[in-house]
Amino acid sequence: MPADDLSPDALREALRGSFGRELQVHDAIGSTNDATLEWAADGAPEGAVVTADQQTQGRGRWNRSWSSPPGRSISLSLVLRPGSREQAGLVTTLVGVAAADAIEAAAGIRCGIKWPNDVVAPGGKVAGILVESRSSGAEMGFLVAGIGVNVSWSPEEMPPEIRAGASSLVAEGAGPLPRYAVIAELLDAIERWYGRAGTASGRAEVVEAATVRSTILGRAVLLRGPDGTLTEARAVALAEDGALEVEVDGARRSVTAGEVERIRTED
Repeated sequence: MPADDLSPDALREALRGSFGRELQVHDAIGSTNDATLEWAADGAPEGAVVTADQQTQGRGRWNRSWSSPPGRSISLSLVLRPGSREQAGLVTTLVGVAAADAIEAAAGIRCGIKWPNDVVAPGGKVAGILVESRSSGAEMGFLVAGIGVNVSWSPEEMPPEIRAGASSLVAEGAGPLPRYAVIAELLDAIERWYGRAGTASGRAEVVEAATVRSTILGRAVLLRGPDGTLTEARAVALAEDGALEVEVDGARRSVTAGEVERIRTED
């Protein structure tokens, strides 16, 4: 059975909204995203959640591995069925904002967002987001939003390849935190921001909140494209669809796919 701080009863009692009412809790699982994609394809409703005490085959963007040791982190995936492509396009952005809000509410840690999907505390990355979709032709289909949060995993215990850039809520000074309390804050925040993203004015609020929390805007960065190409640029703004607007050699352009490899220290 999962640890006491991840029991289904404790989770359901802590929930405030509708997200998470349909719930699967596993002791160990390969990937919560994979399980949730299958569940959603079988008809799981919006707001259905899969979480696990441990992931053995967790992944981040571009098939990078995401380590999730037992008892130390949150591995959670959520079914979303957006009503429009505009709402769907902002899911990564709004989940980042929601995760930062939830961590601040539950742990008292002010977090920023490194575009497109890293939630960072002063000591390093504490959460990551992976949104995957299933659609058929013109059909909207569904999205699965996967969120991983390092709760009590100390940097000394982390694999060498992630240790330098990673942190956890406890390492950032939070006291002992039951994971169900963090998950409840997270799902409540996602539900609120997701609802706002259903309207044009609400989507503008999402982008503004992400702008306020951005750790890269106004700074020189090194961007990595999906094909591995590296580009030096200056991060200028977030577009209304969550894309990153940058300046490269004096010309402004919009980046919809890629990631920030590095924030240049000389800036």
